[in-house]
Formats: sequence, C-alpha cells, structure tokens
Amino acid sequence: MEPSSPRAPASPGCVPASSPGL
Repeated sequence: MEPSSPRAPASPGCVPASSPGL
C-alpha cells in the first residue's frame, strides 16, 4: 500500500473512492 494514496485499495479489482461512478 502506498502512503501517498491511502484511499486507493491495494486490490486491483477494487475501484478507488475517487471514481464513485464506477
């Protein structure tokens, strides 16, 4: 997990919180 992106999950299958539309 990158400290610069705590919101982005380490799982590639999960979408980031920045894209709620997906």
